[in-house]
Amino acid sequence: MNIQPIEKRFFFHASAVALAGHVRRPADFYIPAVASTCLPVTGGIGKAASEAAHFGDLLSYRSASTAVSGDFADKSEALKFTNGNHGDNDLATQTSSEAFVGGLKLSSGGRVLEVESLEARMAASSDRIGAAQFHTLSADFQGVKIDGVPLRIATHCELFTTHPTKELLAQDFANNLEFRSRYSHFFFGDSPARSRLHSIPEANGIIYGTVVSGLNWDGDIPKGTALAGNSIKIEGLGSLYFGEILIEAGFRRLTLLRFQLGSPTGGEGSVVEVQTNGSSWPPRKSPTVP
Repeated sequence: MNIQPIEKRFFFHASAVALAGHVRRPADFYIPAVASTCLPVTGGIGKAASEAAHFGDLLSYRSASTAVSGDFADKSEALKFTNGNHGDNDLATQTSSEAFVGGLKLSSGGRVLEVESLEARMAASSDRIGAAQFHTLSADFQGVKIDGVPLRIATHCELFTTHPTKELLAQDFANNLEFRSRYSHFFFGDSPARSRLHSIPEANGIIYGTVVSGLNWDGDIPKGTALAGNSIKIEGLGSLYFGEILIEAGFRRLTLLRFQLGSPTGGEGSVVEVQTNGSSWPPRKSPTVP
């Protein structure tokens, strides 16, 4: 049997979802993924949009959209590999993902969450040698209100763009006490004064964190609410989690809002999610160790 020659490939990956959910009680039904897009393995662009929609009295939105893209960084050079020599293409790549939801309303048990807009953007690049690097990340929350009281959400996306790879983030966390003192709460860990942990918390190669640096009321605190880190618990509605990020080697996923409905409605869902990564083939050979 003839052996197929090895061709150089880049496997593009990016996806975005405006919102989705699963209500489990009192009635069991899904909120299908709204305006979702997924990038083909060969790259390109994808866009989706949705006009206003209501899901009973529970959830509604005014507009929703997503977009993804992936291509070689130098398009003129990429053109040269379209003459039957595509297997020699080892050009650097760029991949991006974005999502938007406007006029969101979530209500249950007489409690109401309103958000004027949520928007997230993420972009990654690859030199086809090391892991993908993430130099672009934004999380924008506008007009968030609980029962009419404004909730200000501060973010610090720069923490993650100045550490564009998981390796750099883990190294700084492990080797820099000042870094751990300032940022350990972004990864839901104890402060260094109360913890002997020097490595960044992770499970099965995944780091779980948040881009949110603080939540603050801009008015009288609504009754039956409790703030904790990037989350808020609301009596009669459930729990809301803002700006969650998952990090793996060469992969990141950002969710601007995740909700766990408590009582009288039970279920879960998420609003504005973006993710990107991508990997090159064939595997790079490790340097020979003397």
